[in-house]
Amino acid sequence: AWSTGGTGSSVTVTPTATTPYTVTYTANGCSSTAATSTVTVNALPTLTSTNQTVCAGSPATVVATGSPAGGTYAWSTGGTGSSVTVTPTATTPYTVTYTANGCSSTAATSTVTVNALPTLTSTNQTVCAGSPATVVATGSPAGGTYAWSNGGTNSSNTITPSATTQYTVSYTANGCTSTVSTSTVTVDAVPTVNAGLDTTVCANALPVVLSASSPNSGVTYQWNTSETTPQISVSAAGTYTVQVTLNGCSSSDAVVVTVDPCSGIVENTMGISLYPNPTTGKLNIVSDQQVAATIEVISLDGKVVLNETINGTTKVLDVSSLTVGTYMLRMNEASNVTIFRVIKQ
Repeated sequence: AWSTGGTGSSVTVTPTATTPYTVTYTANGCSSTAATSTVTVNALPTLTSTNQTVCAGSPATVVATGSPAGGTYAWSTGGTGSSVTVTPTATTPYTVTYTANGCSSTAATSTVTVNALPTLTSTNQTVCAGSPATVVATGSPAGGTYAWSNGGTNSSNTITPSATTQYTVSYTANGCTSTVSTSTVTVDAVPTVNAGLDTTVCANALPVVLSASSPNSGVTYQWNTSETTPQISVSAAGTYTVQVTLNGCSSSDAVVVTVDPCSGIVENTMGISLYPNPTTGKLNIVSDQQVAATIEVISLDGKVVLNETINGTTKVLDVSSLTVGTYMLRMNEASNVTIFRVIKQ
């Protein structure tokens, strides 16, 4: 007979604290002295665990603390230490139990909350050398901060690179930083042009050929006369401006043409003719009378580029080495000065 009321040889009890149970045994009408069975109840271990919030792709460490000391941990990940490090792709709960003195705690749950990384895009731009460029980044969700590789902190970044350059930017929102985005500023060279030296020509040497040149291949030409060739022929004094363009980048140069009436110079009193004119190489000088004179070929900037003499009725000048353009040919005989306009092609 048990003190619990049980009558079998054994009883099952679930005491909340250490409890003695007595039992007697009766046989042949006689009862034994009571025996005592004590059920000692050990308290369950206590257990707490932490939560953590991380950005997607980052590891998280959650920690459990069990009492009394000296027990063992069992995580749902299979970990057996007081802490586990995990890298979940989405918010995930992890359970842990703690066993000490043969008793296991109630399971505790550690939740790792995963925040998505912000999204980020950025623009590229192409500019001419020396011009500013503005590249723009767009991050989501709104309210974050930007960090450019050149120190900028706004969504837009204005720079003036001397060569094609890449700029990186990141965006931070809700404690998480986006993957880096790259903006490329492509710098196109500005072509150069030379319209030639300012020149003064005699009125009787008009029209005059102006020649522009650029070291950059593939340029297009545009004069303020609306002509689009490197060389133009002009018949009046003035400032002539030429612009060259390459890949959308332009520069310009100007040449001033001054017309001098050249009064007092007697033209062609020697009965001289020149042919072919224009010429690509040889220039024939023919007179209808004997001539003894010096011959000067003068460029439009006033330089003597060829110096010859004629003594007779004919002379062949080789002008093949001269650059394309308009020249003055001046013949001096005694007091007579005769000027011709010569075009080298």
